[in-house]
Amino acid sequence: MKSMKNRIIWLIISLFWFVSIAIPLFFYAAQLEFPVISHNSISRTVLAFELLLPLICFIIAKLFDKDKIMKYILSICTVLSFISIFVFTLGFAIDEPLFYPLASYTDSPQNYLVLDENLALCEDDETVPLFDVFPSEIPHEAQNIKYQYYCNTMGDVAEINAEWNLSATEYYNEKKRISEICSYSAESGKYDCSTGDFSLSVEFDDQNCLINYEYKQ
Repeated sequence: MKSMKNRIIWLIISLFWFVSIAIPLFFYAAQLEFPVISHNSISRTVLAFELLLPLICFIIAKLFDKDKIMKYILSICTVLSFISIFVFTLGFAIDEPLFYPLASYTDSPQNYLVLDENLALCEDDETVPLFDVFPSEIPHEAQNIKYQYYCNTMGDVAEINAEWNLSATEYYNEKKRISEICSYSAESGKYDCSTGDFSLSVEFDDQNCLINYEYKQ
């Protein structure tokens, strides 16, 4: 009877646990354009631990299949569950990137410059010429298109990379446009528009008429 009671308690703890994890995950996923599990290995480890903790507790309890010992293990696991939920939630509250289990990521050219809300605010920020450097759309003549976009939950870590080949005429027209708004760096071989906390550059390959745009913050 006590064993059955302990199992019911464990089941209730597990349900409470998964609901407590699912609610903030759903809340933050709904705010992202392209929600995925974060690329950060620490974030992935934290999330895996969060999800597997009830199962770990159950396995440990079964190894000591005695009511008294099982009761102590369930008590300890209950405390760990509450602590873990607190840490999980606190990570979002204090903007600690190590605790962000979700991020926004896409490598589809169809999603070109479809940005998350926090990053899209750069469009109105004159100190971040992201939308002046990156073309407003991928040129119709572009070939061999490659595109990657990554942004963490809070939008304070982001990377955008776009690359394609153009015809010689379009290529040199774009190179002229960039040269008028960015300064050339002989050291990197790129046109640099970086200021403040972000890096913004364009690299030209004259031999292949290849252009690479890169933004990092």
